[in-house]
Amino acid sequence: MKKHLGKILLIVVPIVAALFLLYPTYEAAQLEGKEKEAKEKAKLAKNSADSLKIMENFKKQYGEALKSAKASRLKLGLDLRGGMYVTMEVDVVKLIEETATNETIDETFKDVIAKTRQEAKTTDEEAMSIFQRNFNAIARPQGKSLLNYFDVGNSKEISEEKIIEKLNNDIANAIDQAQEVIRQRIDQYGVSEPNLQKQGSRRIMLELPGVQNQDEMRSLLSTTARLEFKLVRNNADIAKAFAKIDKYLSDKIKSGKDIFAEELKAILPVADTTKVAQDTTKKAETAKTDTTKVAQDTTKKDSTKNPNDPYAGLSKEAASKKFMMDHPFTTMFMTMYSSPNGRNAQQFAYIGDVFPDGEYMFQIMKDSIDKFKLILSRPEIAALIPGDLEIAIEAKPDERYKKNNLEIFTFHALKKEAELTGDVVNDAVATYDQTNNAPIVLMEMNLDGAEAWARITGANIKKRIAIVLDGRVYSAPTVQNKITGGSS
Repeated sequence: MKKHLGKILLIVVPIVAALFLLYPTYEAAQLEGKEKEAKEKAKLAKNSADSLKIMENFKKQYGEALKSAKASRLKLGLDLRGGMYVTMEVDVVKLIEETATNETIDETFKDVIAKTRQEAKTTDEEAMSIFQRNFNAIARPQGKSLLNYFDVGNSKEISEEKIIEKLNNDIANAIDQAQEVIRQRIDQYGVSEPNLQKQGSRRIMLELPGVQNQDEMRSLLSTTARLEFKLVRNNADIAKAFAKIDKYLSDKIKSGKDIFAEELKAILPVADTTKVAQDTTKKAETAKTDTTKVAQDTTKKDSTKNPNDPYAGLSKEAASKKFMMDHPFTTMFMTMYSSPNGRNAQQFAYIGDVFPDGEYMFQIMKDSIDKFKLILSRPEIAALIPGDLEIAIEAKPDERYKKNNLEIFTFHALKKEAELTGDVVNDAVATYDQTNNAPIVLMEMNLDGAEAWARITGANIKKRIAIVLDGRVYSAPTVQNKITGGSS
């Protein structure tokens, strides 16, 4: 036995080590199966509260284990899973060109940019180095300096060194911002275990395991990202529009008309209208004819208290089913309402046709976002939203729910037409407020932007303006006063 012990260990140890390394992959697969089951149960739940509870229970029980298993499991790259490999390049030359002051650009500067662009196509050399070399060769012999074309904003020290420093910082920030935009888009698409990293001075390498629809992904990645400032309109008009969507969907579901695509039908409650009507009537009669005096008194009190309540007299289960069927859209998310003075925030249930003036707030679980977007994408549903408004979801989940491992996103109704775009922003720097140590962004606008920003903020005091990048809301602060001078 001792003679063969070495051979046995040589076989057993690698097997045990392999099992140990493979276990997280097995565990992740098992937990992903449980997560899928939980999502299916959440979809079939009677209302959004039950759906939220199911997912909350799953995340409390398995959330950390799933996260840990995913982090430790074997990563299957493109060679094993297939997928898509993309190399993207940030147009640094375009950034340099657009940073120059428009009215100073002449034929000399255009020649420098054209030469720089041509050389940048055939080399991995940093674009800024190519630009400086061509500027020195073409513009300087004509008596030009960088000061003739670039502005450093409110800096007290104006020099070519400051301009070069600013351009280098802008280029580095542009690449970081491009990575962030791409990461957000990939997260929305739902790609598992993407690999995103810088490559050289201006390229971004992207591996997308498992991606099959390459045309769709290429379209997603190639769309230009825009920074926009849009007015928030979370008012009674959008709440009324959501109620109209409820009624439209409810009527179609109850009528049984086949008007939806298969994928849309799968995420809405399916109505067996005869059975629902029979169950509702039967349960209502049972509730009314209960022999106990307590039940009779309760039903009588409820009916007296809520004479216009369409759910009065129904059992809790029957009322829940009817409410879900009546509100197939608004039960996907939570609506809070605050009076015009900003007080008395309370949940809004879309019962009746009264929509008071004030501020409405909308929040939705990450697991419901896809079906929410799918419904809104239908032309007949989009037509029920006011024509000058659009729905935009925040880029990051609400921090307040993170401690419970919940990803809940706020969404807003915004004016479609932007009040201002990022073209007017000369500089933006992340820092901290010295009074409370909260993170802030210091933003400098050009002259045109400063004038427009003063007009916009002056006309919207105590109203909210959303800062939107690539269609996602990153912040929606309330305007406290008119902002002049272009600094915010």
